[in-house]
Amino acid sequence: MLFGTNLHSNLEKSWTKEGFNKWKNCSFAIQRHELTPDHVTSSLKFKLRQKNVPILPLIENNRKTQIAMNRHVLLELIDIVIYMARHNLAFRGHFEDWSSNSKGNFKDLVMLMSKNSGPLAEHINRIQQNGKLETSFVSWQRQNQLIEAIAEDISFQVRSFIKSVRMFSISIDTTFDASRKEQISFIIRYADEVTGEVHERLLAVKESPVTSGKNLFDIFVNVMEAENLNWKEELVGQSYDGASNMRGNYTDLQAYIKAENPRALFVWCHSHRLALVVKQAVSCNSNAVDLFGNLETLYVFLWCSKKRAAIFREIQIECNNMEVKKIRCMLFRELAQLDGVLIQQH
Repeated sequence: MLFGTNLHSNLEKSWTKEGFNKWKNCSFAIQRHELTPDHVTSSLKFKLRQKNVPILPLIENNRKTQIAMNRHVLLELIDIVIYMARHNLAFRGHFEDWSSNSKGNFKDLVMLMSKNSGPLAEHINRIQQNGKLETSFVSWQRQNQLIEAIAEDISFQVRSFIKSVRMFSISIDTTFDASRKEQISFIIRYADEVTGEVHERLLAVKESPVTSGKNLFDIFVNVMEAENLNWKEELVGQSYDGASNMRGNYTDLQAYIKAENPRALFVWCHSHRLALVVKQAVSCNSNAVDLFGNLETLYVFLWCSKKRAAIFREIQIECNNMEVKKIRCMLFRELAQLDGVLIQQH
């Protein structure tokens, strides 16, 4: 009844379901049943189970220990990922073999932390010994999964805050990255419903070579749907630069959004407006133009020649009695102060 596999045959029903009532043939029926394959197999399974019962708790204990160690290793890897993300460090290197001197920032940090972490050191040793046969948490695929998991957790927290306050605004801007690709950033802005503190969070970064108003609107809708945000009812503000594809009144981004949500008030980004005002204020004065032009010429004259740059450093050290490392910082600080004074005068 416990281990049988063919319980529906006529021979087995009398021993498992229907019972036995032919007592005059009982002895013969028992002997015949004991020779059936189902009875022999079930008896063997029962004997094996009796012998293996003491082993099961040990196996379960080993399994729980392995799970606890894997969780500890994973938590340390998550800390490494967060640390590298905060400091904008590249994760991978050119040669990431365990025998390489430089394995990339991620693996090098793993090796560094393994010196003070027993579970992490044991995990690294198993990977080096077993190779691909061992489950690894440090391969480039797992690194990407950790990054995606952390990003999803951050997005979930942002979505939770927004859904609790039911009111937010959006700021979108585009720029070229180092690889000359157009990147579109989506900044979400909302206020804490308890303290009233205003928060700004990076919601998404999308790549698009086409930045027309309609294309930007389609990307905006896709981001809102991916983040499960009710922008048609809860979006109350939108802020962009003064480009025609952003602030136009008919076929541009803010117009498309207001057509679906009239409450989404458009505000020209004050930072962009301030930059334009400062640029115009400085460029309209001939003295300011001459000043910055002469400074640029002086900078090019000094720093485009190794010999002139060395002489300049030596003179700075003699005049100011300071270290070489402080020269460049001091020079840029003085230029910044000069810019501030000039802006205040205008």
